[in-house]
Amino acid sequence: MLGLLVLPALCQPAAVAGVVVNGSTLRPGAPMPLVIGVMGPPDFVRAMRGQRQEDDYVMFTYPNHGVSFDINSSTNKVQGILVEGSSARLEGVPFRIGDNQLSVTSSWGRPERTEVGMLVYWRRGVYLGLDDSGRILRVFLTEPGQFQEAGQG
Repeated sequence: MLGLLVLPALCQPAAVAGVVVNGSTLRPGAPMPLVIGVMGPPDFVRAMRGQRQEDDYVMFTYPNHGVSFDINSSTNKVQGILVEGSSARLEGVPFRIGDNQLSVTSSWGRPERTEVGMLVYWRRGVYLGLDDSGRILRVFLTEPGQFQEAGQG
């Protein structure tokens, strides 16, 4: 029998972060009926057009919870979650709305990418919007990015 060395942390994709609402954790990839079952009907619904038809989505907004869900029109699954309310509880993200940039970088290290007012942790599927003083204003959750070496795929 051949022995195989398996390193679980290296073999498994990053866990998908989510938002905890009404005792349930909703994550990118969740089916739309689960969102409605947990959240109820949205307060606002906006149709959003992508560059291609399969990129179209509908945004369900729940202002009382400080959260919006982007539902892909082709798959009927959550493709992104925008959290803007300070009362929202995040799972898989060790900081909250209002925390400063230093708490983020000391916990997760340098982001894979930075833009003006944004820290991008692409491999974690977490995008952080910052105000001028470096405090977190909003958190956008999506499925973690997949890294490919040059020449693969």
